[in-house]
Amino acid sequence: LRLRSPRLRCLGLVASFFAPVFALILNLGSRYLLSHWRLFVAGWLPPGAWTVAIDCVGQQQRVWRFPQTFLTGVATLPPDSSGVGLLKLDIAAVYLVSTFAVTGTGAIILAAAQEFAAQRQRQRGGEASEAGRAGAAEGEQEPETLWHLGLFILHGAAPALAERAAAVVPPSSSAWRLAPGQADGAAGGGTGAREEALRANQR
Repeated sequence: LRLRSPRLRCLGLVASFFAPVFALILNLGSRYLLSHWRLFVAGWLPPGAWTVAIDCVGQQQRVWRFPQTFLTGVATLPPDSSGVGLLKLDIAAVYLVSTFAVTGTGAIILAAAQEFAAQRQRQRGGEASEAGRAGAAEGEQEPETLWHLGLFILHGAAPALAERAAAVVPPSSSAWRLAPGQADGAAGGGTGAREEALRANQR
């Protein structure tokens, strides 16, 4: 990887390394970004800001330093021993982007788990009502597993791929499939599911 300007190499490498990760997060989690935005921000901003602050302290204490050859030179805060600001754009970007790659994935799992649990609760309520009307006894239900949750997340982003994965490793039930309204919302950007989850999140 060769860039004409050496000062762009740090940002260029960060963009090259994390672009596929961000594409995956946006593909799997786009339907949760609006409805669970507080979860994403709360999980990313505090640890991201903390790592950037600790980096500035490490530079100020001369524990580590970064050569200016491959940095853009955009910096602020009081200068370090070399006369450059402690808060360097390139290094802060590394910490903030890498932190979001981890916390964004966790936020997707938590948001999907909330929606999956809500869907199962609605499904069980409907099944219990139907069983009551039919006069049948409610039988034991198979517990959901992490495989159900994984298929639920995948089904919201790529339904065909989720169906193929379920065919290879069949789950114990079809509870992982999105409800008809949610599936339509996911295909159209997840509007219906987002609005419902947004109202619940605001409460």
